[in-house]
Amino acid sequence: MSKAIVIDFEGTLSDDSHRSGARDWNEYHALISRDKPIEAAIALAEAFRSEYEIVVISTTPEKYRQEITKWLLDNEVECDKVLLPAKRTYDVEAVTKTNLLKPIDVFIVFDDNASTVQSLRDVGYTVMEV
Repeated sequence: MSKAIVIDFEGTLSDDSHRSGARDWNEYHALISRDKPIEAAIALAEAFRSEYEIVVISTTPEKYRQEITKWLLDNEVECDKVLLPAKRTYDVEAVTKTNLLKPIDVFIVFDDNASTVQSLRDVGYTVMEV
C-alpha cells in the first residue's frame, strides 16, 4: 500500500458554506449535494493520484456515505477511500480524525480547520492548512 494524501471533505474539497444556516446536523448533512466543488483541491488530488493513495476524510457520520460518494462521483473526484466515523461523535473534530487516521500510512493531510490542523500536527502528522 502506498502512502496516502488525506483531504478533508467539507471546506476543503466541497464548499459547504451554504449549509451554515442549517437548523440541525441532519439538515446540514442533507444539503451535501448542493456543495460547490473547490477546484484547486480537486486538482491537487488529481495531481497526486498516480503516486499516492487518495483518502477523503470527514467527521460526517457513516449514514451519509452515499451522499458523499455521490458528490465525489458527480464532481469527478477519484479517491481510494472515504473515512467517516460510524456515528456522529461529539468529540473535538481533531480527535475523531486522529482516530480515523490510525490505520492509514499518511504522507500529508489537507484540512481547512485551524484547530484540527494544529492538533494533527501535535500528534505527528504533516498537515497543510487550506
